[in-house]
Amino acid sequence: MAREVKINFDFINGPAPLDSIKAAVKRVEELEKLNENVPQEDLMMVPVILTGSTPYAVYAYTLATTYMTAEYFFTYVEQAPNVEGLS
Repeated sequence: MAREVKINFDFINGPAPLDSIKAAVKRVEELEKLNENVPQEDLMMVPVILTGSTPYAVYAYTLATTYMTAEYFFTYVEQAPNVEGLS
């Protein structure tokens, strides 16, 4: 059963493309699905690389989670070219 979550974004490193925010929300959906099957451990400032709708860019975030309270904290780091998407 899906539960309500709280997603926080920190843009201290500058504005993030909308596509990167959508990719982060998709990652939360994936993590929540994993957590339904097997309880997950909280994450603390883990580097995360996300791909969005374009194959030409990747988005770097750091992620912290508190699964008990269903909170996710993303800090935007940067956008970079997706080398695999360029070949």
